[in-house]
Amino acid sequence: MPFSCSYCSKMYFYESHLKGHMKKHSTEKPYQCPYCRKFFKTKNYLQTHSENCKARRNLQNAPSLCPLQNYSENHQTRKTLDRYKVLGLKSMKCPFCNYTTFIRTNLKNHVKVHTGEKPFECTICGKRFTQKISCQKHFRTHVKP
Repeated sequence: MPFSCSYCSKMYFYESHLKGHMKKHSTEKPYQCPYCRKFFKTKNYLQTHSENCKARRNLQNAPSLCPLQNYSENHQTRKTLDRYKVLGLKSMKCPFCNYTTFIRTNLKNHVKVHTGEKPFECTICGKRFTQKISCQKHFRTHVKP
């Protein structure tokens, strides 16, 4: 027996599918992005948004806490950490020290501090960098506006 949407008459064979569809007609938005604070109607909408969220990309380039550096990771407050967990993100630990993060790119960049890896080279002066963005910023110092 098919189930019909009372708003748009769309038909579903399963009641659970109709319930999911009904969220599209609702004004309720119970799912909040932990990066930019926007609200979404469904968990799927939130997950899709979170993968491309500009605020998340900015966090990935934020400095990280490490015993070897005097950085502070302000975005990883207790409240934010809880939001990461709600999204199902798992923390990752540095194999060389006690540094942990929920963002794989942060860990990858952090590990370079221990390994000394600097894969990005300025094509003008040869100076090397751990991150592409640092190399790009440096490169602009050679170019006159």
